[in-house]
Amino acid sequence: MSHLTRVQAELMDLDSLEQALKDLGYKVTKNERMQEHGDSEACDLVGTHSTGRKIGFKKSGKKLTVVTGYYGNDNTTLNQIKQKYSYNKIIKEVSRTRKFAMGKHSTRKDGKIVGELTIF
Repeated sequence: MSHLTRVQAELMDLDSLEQALKDLGYKVTKNERMQEHGDSEACDLVGTHSTGRKIGFKKSGKKLTVVTGYYGNDNTTLNQIKQKYSYNKIIKEVSRTRKFAMGKHSTRKDGKIVGELTIF
């Protein structure tokens, strides 16, 4: 039986999170309700994958709570989102305070992003 699962995450920037979801191929909607077998939760961001799976994010103080519409805890998906979120957050923060040049970068098979960033 499916239900909504809630997990606390160390993500705080909705803009970086939205970009991460888009980078990973999710269609992103704002202020949507996640629903699963009678359970319902208002979310600030919801990402819908091409497989139909949804993952929602709800502000909870200074952090975001992850709300998933499938049973259990899918660490692979959450880790991919965290990885892209961190990448986008770093680029956002560096570009706000300094000039930089992004060198070549790639995503390895294990999901890690490897690249060069030169700060001036």
